[in-house]
Amino acid sequence: MEKLHTSIPPQTTHNLSWNLPHWDDVTRAQNENTLGYPRYQLHSMIQRLTDILKDKYAKDNEKCLVFPSYTVAKRVREYIKFHNSIAISSTTTRLKVRILQLSTSEPLNDEERIWKRVCKVAVVFINEEYYHLMWEYWQLTGEIISSRVAEYVLHELFIIEKSTKTRDNNNSGSHTDDVNESNSKPGQGNTIEYIETRFGRSLNFMLADKAKRLIKKRIATKVVDLENDTLNDRDENDYMLNMDLMNLHNFNDDSDEDSEFEDEYNRSHNPTNNSDNHNNNNNILQSLIPAEPMNPGFNDIPESDSNLSLPSSVATQQQQQQLHHHQLINFNRDIYLFPSGMAAIHLAHRTLLYLDNERINRLRIPSNQQSPSKKKTVILGTCIPDTYKLISKFNDFHFIKSSGQQGLEDLKDILHSGEQILAVFIEAPNVMNKFEMINLIDLKKLSELFGFNIIIDESNGGFINIDGLIYCDIMVSSLGKLFSNYDITNNEEDHDVMAGSLIVNPQGKMYNEIQTFIKEDYEDLLWCEDAIHLEQNSRDVINKNNRINKTTLTLMQDVFIPNKSQFKEIYHPSLPHSGQETYDLVKCKKHGGYGGIILLTFHSLEEAKQFYNNVKLYKSIGLGTNLTLLWPYYLGMDTKEYELKYGCEFDKTMIRICIGLEDPKVLSDTFLNALKKYSI
Repeated sequence: MEKLHTSIPPQTTHNLSWNLPHWDDVTRAQNENTLGYPRYQLHSMIQRLTDILKDKYAKDNEKCLVFPSYTVAKRVREYIKFHNSIAISSTTTRLKVRILQLSTSEPLNDEERIWKRVCKVAVVFINEEYYHLMWEYWQLTGEIISSRVAEYVLHELFIIEKSTKTRDNNNSGSHTDDVNESNSKPGQGNTIEYIETRFGRSLNFMLADKAKRLIKKRIATKVVDLENDTLNDRDENDYMLNMDLMNLHNFNDDSDEDSEFEDEYNRSHNPTNNSDNHNNNNNILQSLIPAEPMNPGFNDIPESDSNLSLPSSVATQQQQQQLHHHQLINFNRDIYLFPSGMAAIHLAHRTLLYLDNERINRLRIPSNQQSPSKKKTVILGTCIPDTYKLISKFNDFHFIKSSGQQGLEDLKDILHSGEQILAVFIEAPNVMNKFEMINLIDLKKLSELFGFNIIIDESNGGFINIDGLIYCDIMVSSLGKLFSNYDITNNEEDHDVMAGSLIVNPQGKMYNEIQTFIKEDYEDLLWCEDAIHLEQNSRDVINKNNRINKTTLTLMQDVFIPNKSQFKEIYHPSLPHSGQETYDLVKCKKHGGYGGIILLTFHSLEEAKQFYNNVKLYKSIGLGTNLTLLWPYYLGMDTKEYELKYGCEFDKTMIRICIGLEDPKVLSDTFLNALKKYSI
């Protein structure tokens, strides 16, 4: 666990996190931009592909990055030129962005379709002087390629080329835009050996589309095994969900199609598997693999957790009845998947900007009069810096520091001034604000009264713990925790996946307009291998979530609270000073809990360093799932603009702990041992 920059989980190829075991390692990585997270540092597979493409196609003083589609590459070009428009007029260097589109060959027969699929990527070349703008787009928008895409392209394009010693456009399917074939450099990169062959793998690419379908179902319903209803008159893709998204009514699943998926998957992964489990008559859509192994002590997890009743002062019974009505969610129509959570945020905000431009075009008046102004986005709460930068790069905005009651009052001041706003973006709960959480019921009322949209990022809360969908128009989330880090201890495959999702609220005020734009603009850029692994990761999300919730509360009660004198403060949504009251308003009644993120602040920076260095667990910027991860939260973030422009103060002693699936007793002993080493 102490080795620097080892992959997490260990000995994996497509990991999302790298170990930084000591405080000084984090400081050094921050200064050198080597934090390891895929949006902050190129994965070795992507770096290798980039180097080959640079050697083969780049002109002098050019650098390149690989993006998942030609459409994304054109957005990169627009971004670079727009944000460098002033510099272009004041420099003698002419800014030129070149795009090379590459495509792997199509499968020739059914046998090849099992392991082969067309993969199109776009390579953007730019003078190295402007490379930082292209890298900024990569980091902020999350429209990136995964390590599995890079691995596949490396094999399909460059190993074939190595064997033929020629470049055949028909075989490679290569297409160019702005890049002339005569500028290529044949022979360069051909000595690179590919480290792993794809042939003989058990992964079946033909399962990808159904894998995505199952992922969307699980996001929509927040369950894994769904009981069929006897009614057959409902659209097979429509789910009647209670607004707390826990009670499922009148569900009719087209289980025959999914059974084909299950049977084919189990045949390819476990030929000796007894198929009797799939032929029973209990009308249940089976989980595609057995439940993950249960550690001792977890068998008594309750089927559901009771939720605290809402205080009458916060929401009356009538208000609750109005809010907890039913809605139809079509998982094929209303849920979208992305290669990262930031890509989902990017599309959400791009959608609202488009709708605002349409509003302006409708209201255009003669040129001798003042044109309608663009509406601003409100960033409510100190969200992660990347989200703040993304929104600020693409639109004028208001920043409100507080994500709690004070933030709501500040928002009212803006609205009461007569200014119309485009949208409010919030994280629920807000980790940077130590779990401070706005009253979503009150925010929803304001949005209905003043006509603005709400975007909620619920990555920190998780699909199963809270339900923010009824309070927003668009909900986005990273899928890098519960839907990632599948337990690889009994499986040789590497399952770590970065992904994101976006859900459009069917009862949102601009649902039709939002869907019209997204359907035209959305590209499915989630690579087939990533989707298949993501589906595998998603099968036991209820069980994983319950275990994490229970372990976290156990650690709070047995370790952290009894030793609270050793900390300056402890933050967790289960504590009153961490926004428990407003969290409980949207906490799911069944299976919902307070999550696995604990924040600790210390009396001195030295104590924080000692604790971090002494805990014998993995340490990384990621959220993890199976493995508990520690991270010096504010130290690993670029908070300079928050501090200089808005006077935000961040306690650099704060450590974020993301609880995993380990045995609670082992975790308790680990943390207690670390506390003893620096206790006075």
